[in-house]
Amino acid sequence: MLQRVYRGEQQIPGPIFQQRDFNNGWVLTRQARVLKPSWQAWSIATVGHAVEGDEMIETRADQPFEYRTVGGDIEEPTAAEYHLQFIRPAAAIIALDLKSPLQQILADGIDHDEAVELLPPLNRFSDMAWYLWSDILARPSTAGPVDALAANNGKAANDPGRLRHIGHDLVRNPDTESIMFQIIRDRSGGASNEAAWPGHTFSMEEPEGLALLGTPNAVGTAWMLIHRTAALGRREPRVRIWTASPGYLCMLWYLDDA
Repeated sequence: MLQRVYRGEQQIPGPIFQQRDFNNGWVLTRQARVLKPSWQAWSIATVGHAVEGDEMIETRADQPFEYRTVGGDIEEPTAAEYHLQFIRPAAAIIALDLKSPLQQILADGIDHDEAVELLPPLNRFSDMAWYLWSDILARPSTAGPVDALAANNGKAANDPGRLRHIGHDLVRNPDTESIMFQIIRDRSGGASNEAAWPGHTFSMEEPEGLALLGTPNAVGTAWMLIHRTAALGRREPRVRIWTASPGYLCMLWYLDDA
């Protein structure tokens, strides 16, 4: 069972998922209402206004325990971390900090093929984000009817298939950074590395959009769209990129109906 060790104030109790999904060395080390004003920028960017109470929840899942691989061997912890924010009215998942098990194992100098064999069964951002999003929506909201703002296409407020946004706060991956900065420079005619909000938006019909979809940060979004089609339906993603401050890159995916 995924254990929960709460830290900080305004802790949000509630059920967690089936044991078979989390018998992989993971622990939920934080789940609380978001108190940082800077993170309210994401609620304004997605739903159009600052949200209150448990409409925005911060969750951090770590992998600090031994785990059993698919092959049955017991391995050391990966120290992976998925630090996420969930905004219910906006139907949004925001990645605050991502350190996947694969990334952590490769950092130890293990080659890729061997690293893949060592991964815990639960390892992808897309799966962890989806399970946590589903769990949070299963709880009643203290804000009550505000959740109806995000209902769409007949989906209930507690239906994870109503997901509409996936964001990345402070992109740190060097490959993703390189592509984002190149696009921003090209759009400014080579004059600037900065693009204040609202930044630039691209569809998948544009080469910039496809380039961004192929970045390491967007792989999880693509994976989720492919493997959660039964819940999400067919979506037509578009992407917005901007700089919140010098060198502070942000990426926001809109999961529009196809």
